[in-house]
Amino acid sequence: MTTLAANAAVNGHQLFTAEYLDGSKETVSVRALKVREYERYVSLLDNEPACAELLCSKPEGWADRLNPDSLGALVTLGEEINARFFRPWWERRAARHKALLTPVANQLGVAHQESPSSSQISQPAAAAQGQS
Repeated sequence: MTTLAANAAVNGHQLFTAEYLDGSKETVSVRALKVREYERYVSLLDNEPACAELLCSKPEGWADRLNPDSLGALVTLGEEINARFFRPWWERRAARHKALLTPVANQLGVAHQESPSSSQISQPAAAAQGQS
């Protein structure tokens, strides 16, 4: 996590210059999410425009106007800002799911599949860069 992202996690946000498809720019605040918002964030992880809109408190459709590089950088910054608190929450959630599902799976005779670990979800941007 960058120093700026670490400070943003504590301060609640970091300013980011978003660039639109038409070349215009806007300074937006990329924020640390509230714990209450983590479930929604998880549901949006595969939808980067929706993630960007959540992270910047922007209306639906706003991110469709961003150029792809700007969108990617914004989402990556949001991941960095939120990692400090999101990762432990994810690990607690995975442990609860495992604790609840393992006895049921054992009773049904079904092998339990592991939930993704925090290391599997913590660096999606790094994994994507490694594929380039």
